[in-house]
Amino acid sequence: NNMWNSGKDIPWLRLGNAYLLYAECLNELNRTAEAVDWVNDVRARAWDFDIPDEMMWKSNMSQSQFREEIMTERVRELFGERWRRFDLVRTGKFYELVKERNKWAKQSGTIQPWNVIWPIPMSEIEQNLEIDFSDQNEGYI
Repeated sequence: NNMWNSGKDIPWLRLGNAYLLYAECLNELNRTAEAVDWVNDVRARAWDFDIPDEMMWKSNMSQSQFREEIMTERVRELFGERWRRFDLVRTGKFYELVKERNKWAKQSGTIQPWNVIWPIPMSEIEQNLEIDFSDQNEGYI
């Protein structure tokens, strides 16, 4: 009685996510002003396409400022959709930010740089004749 077991399609691609990823790409190509326009398209939807000027991103931001701001924007737009970990790994900030901001990781001190990569499931190691336990990702042996 829920969408996961209903046989219905499960949405994995979202236009807002695609726009924000495209904006990141434009920014890395030194096309920051154009990237800002794409972010503003996403933000406009939240304002029923009548976005106030103070809520629009300004096209004069630097490339590095855009990199910082887009991560916050992705949290706002994609909250609860499980993209954050992938974003942090993709940008190389997973270990640093989890160690700094996650209260449980801080308390336990258990977060390690190798936690960026997940372990290979034992069921996969046991079923695949081409890999064995020694192929397990670092830190999970």
